[in-house]
Amino acid sequence: MVDKSRIMTLFNGGTITFKDGGGKIRDCVEDGHVYSRSVDVNIRCYVEMDDNSTILLEYVAKLVAAESFWDKFGKGEIITPGDGLNYWFGEFKLATMSEKYSWVNDNIIVGKGLEIKAETSEGHGYALYDLYALKH
Repeated sequence: MVDKSRIMTLFNGGTITFKDGGGKIRDCVEDGHVYSRSVDVNIRCYVEMDDNSTILLEYVAKLVAAESFWDKFGKGEIITPGDGLNYWFGEFKLATMSEKYSWVNDNIIVGKGLEIKAETSEGHGYALYDLYALKH
C-alpha cells in the first residue's frame, strides 16, 4: 500500500452481538487513509436488529501496522495485535429508535480490535472487536 493513500469501500454482511440480542449488518461505507505505519478508517453501517428495529452505527478506528501487515492482508490471512498489528482500537457511536436497544444512544463505546481479515476469492473479509461501554 502506498503512503497517504485513500480508502473508499462499500461492503455488507456481518453481525453485531450484545448481551441482550443482536442484529445483521446490512450495508457499510468505509472512508479512510493509509499512512506509512498506520491506517485510519471511518465506517458507517446500517444494522437490522432482532426486534425489527435499525441501528445506525458509525465508528472510527486506528490500526497501527507491524512489518507483516500488508503481506498478510494481501494474502487474506487473519491479522491480530501481536501478529501483523501493533495495536487497533476504535470509537463506536450507535443510534436507534428501538426501546430494547435505546441504551446505545446514551453510551460511549470503545472497541478493542481482535482480528481482521481481507476478502479473498475464498470468502468474505471481516473485523472482529470486543466492545466496551464506558461508564462513570
